Amino acid sequence: MMRLKSCSGLPEVKHFIREDLEKYEKTIFKAIPGHIPELVLLDAQDNEIDRIDLSDKSREQCNELLTSRGFRLKSPEGEELNSPGGDEL
Repeated sequence: MMRLKSCSGLPEVKHFIREDLEKYEKTIFKAIPGHIPELVLLDAQDNEIDRIDLSDKSREQCNELLTSRGFRLKSPEGEELNSPGGDEL
């Protein structure tokens, strides 16, 4: 599971949040006024395992980061795509 915390004025990150993030399985966006955009990775028990600042990343880099961490794209029917068989985060 992953939560993204942000209230970002950064255009690349904004596009990622508004247009791309919802395409991934097990992602949640939480807007926090004045907070830097952070990707917060959680384990199955909702314990934080990593926190990554996205403010210096492009939209493409944000997407690559999610896929490199094993997040899968949703299919139109809600089934998972790009299933590499990796463990759930």
